[in-house]
Formats: sequence, structure tokens, C-alpha cells
Amino acid sequence: MVLYIIIVFVIIGLVLITLMIVNNQSSYQLLYSTQAYYLAEAGVEYGLMQLSSDPMWLVDSDALSFDGTDDYVNVRDSSSLKVTGSLTVEFWIKPTNIAKGRQNILDKAYGGEFAFTQETNGSISFYYGTCGGRCTPYQGFGSGANSVVQNEWHHFALVRNLTNMMLYWYKDGNLLTSTAAAYASATASTYNVTIGYGYTGVYYQGIIDEVRIYNRALTQEEIQYSYNYKMPLNRTGLVGWWKFASGYTSIDSSGKGNNGTVYGATSTTGVYKPSPVGLAAGTGFNPLGQSNCSFSVSFMATAVQNGLLTSVSSVEAKQVISLDKAPAQRVVSVNVPRIY
Repeated sequence: MVLYIIIVFVIIGLVLITLMIVNNQSSYQLLYSTQAYYLAEAGVEYGLMQLSSDPMWLVDSDALSFDGTDDYVNVRDSSSLKVTGSLTVEFWIKPTNIAKGRQNILDKAYGGEFAFTQETNGSISFYYGTCGGRCTPYQGFGSGANSVVQNEWHHFALVRNLTNMMLYWYKDGNLLTSTAAAYASATASTYNVTIGYGYTGVYYQGIIDEVRIYNRALTQEEIQYSYNYKMPLNRTGLVGWWKFASGYTSIDSSGKGNNGTVYGATSTTGVYKPSPVGLAAGTGFNPLGQSNCSFSVSFMATAVQNGLLTSVSSVEAKQVISLDKAPAQRVVSVNVPRIY
């Protein structure tokens, strides 16, 4: 009889212990799920706050408009701008009169270091040579017909890689065409860098933004990053960077002090412009029991791609922001691993 009573109490004790363990597990699951919920929500809020306040994204929303008559930017020659080896030049342009004919975008010696012209057929030509001035010999290399579209923004990058003796044209982060480089070096020039004007004597008609010059060959990954973010991935070799932002339109942001002087060109809206951001309605989470707690929120903005990673305790929230360019829409997704 005593043994029977002991067995009953043991069974009751085991049941109670099992219930306590199950309850504790359920409580921890609920705790971590709740923590994941608020962490995800905080991650999105943090991301939106950064997007709406980070000057990297929003302050530089301006560009320079050139009327095609007498507008240009003049940058005095300097030792850092004498780039005779590998070179990368990139810029955003929005032409407003392609039919006008050949127009200079950027120039520092047609037969020397580099020169860029926009052609009537919508291509962009690049020239460099070995005489150090506006003369022969030189090599021309075009981006291809219809590369530029009137009243549309596009990003172009020319890479002169004299390590492998190749020239590359990129448009919107994608390789357009390539060809063998004719000369193992360019001749240094004493000419100034001019933006919106050059050796042809024809002023550019349109909008130019984010002009950069590097004394090295950028990789395609770097060029794609620049296109997506409107920022350099790696500033090594950057010798000239003109953002054309309002208030400091001619300032060189490369740190080399190659500031310019603006003649006639006026500030206007740049490639990206600021847009109000906020959480959209209808956010929802996966049901309990799923391996991930996730939701997404969308808002309209002409912006770029970015990734953020934050963590609280042992729960990790990963926020990924991607861009759908047509229409321009950011989609913010948060995935929070649950811990059981």
C-alpha cells in the first residue's frame, strides 16, 4: 500500500515537471517571438530613419544644368589630374538636345589624357593619345549608337586599363563594349579640366552630375556600386569628384583640392531627389511556428540599394533594401531567425 502511494506521487511529480518544462518552453518561444517581432519592427524603423536623414543619400540631390550656349565648369590643372596610366572616368548625364550635334561633356586634352564628346547618333566618344595636346596621334572609342537618350538620366563609366591594355565602356553598371588600347600611356597635359565644354568648341546642352576621375582602373563591381548608390565603393585613386550639390557646386570632394569655377551653369534636380519615407500600412508577420519571422514594407522613392545588420541579445535582424527602378520603389524586408 505504501509502495502504491509512492508510485502515484512519483507519477504526479513527473507529470507536474513535464508540464512545467512545456510551459517554460512555450514561454521562451513566446518571449523570443515577441522579441523578434519588436526587433524586426525596430530594424525597419531604424532603416527608414537612416534613409530619411543620412546625408549620403539625400543631401546631394542637385546637379548642374548647362544651356548649351556658354555654360561650363573650369578646373585648373594640377599634378593629381595628370593621369597618364590606367584611368576611370564616370559621370551621370541627362541630355536635352542630342540633335545639336557633337558636344563636349568633359575634356583634358583631346590628344593627351582624355576627352569625352556626345555624338548626334547618341553615342559617347572617348579620346586619348600621346602628344599631350589637342592633336594626333590619338585613339577614339565610342559607346555605341543610342547609348544616350534625350531627357533621360544614365550613368557612364570609361575604364582605361593599361595593365591589360584594354578600354571598357559601361552604361548603368553594365559593360557595353570593349576594345584593345592603342597606347601604353597617355601624355600628361597642362590643359585644365573642363566640364560642359572642350576642344570642339561646342558647349554641352543638358544636365551633368557626379563627375569622378580615378587614376586607376575600377572593377565592374565598383562601377555597379557607384551606379546603384551614387557613391564610390572604394575611393583609392580618386583625384577628382564634383558632386555639383547646391551650396558647393564646384567643390572637389576627392580630397585633392581640385576645386573648379562654374560659369553660367545653374543648379537643378540631380539623379536622385529626397522623398518622404514612412512605414506603409498592412505589415504582417508569418504565423507562429514558422522558422522565420518576416514582413515587408514599401514606399516610393527614387533611391538606391543598401543593407543593414543589427542585433539585440541573441536574436539577429537582417534588413535588406532593394530597388525596383520601374517604378522606383524601395522594398524593405526583415528576416528574424526564431530561437527555441
